[in-house]
Amino acid sequence: SHSPGPVWLDGILTHMVDWDALGGRSNGAEDRLRRHLTSASVLAVPPRPHTATAVIVGARRDGYIPPAAVKALHEHWPGSELRWLPGGHATMIWRQKDALVDAILSSFGT
Repeated sequence: SHSPGPVWLDGILTHMVDWDALGGRSNGAEDRLRRHLTSASVLAVPPRPHTATAVIVGARRDGYIPPAAVKALHEHWPGSELRWLPGGHATMIWRQKDALVDAILSSFGT
């Protein structure tokens, strides 16, 4: 993800946030937390030249990193390539090793 914001607020980890301790979700806590978490975002800085060779891989059933966060990073990095793989956050690593290695090699132009 480009930021911890989508992971904690849009993914499955939103259920781990103690909203009551933050003053209640409907009481502006979610907006405040989103502002703080998204302040540490790759999207807040200009893309570096090397992003044109990046191959971004997203899992189609990822419960931790929402598809919108993957797409936002891809759109922010001009020239990057976006690949979607079947599976979830962890199963992609276990079951899609060859595709992940291929993405890494592609980013190096091999």
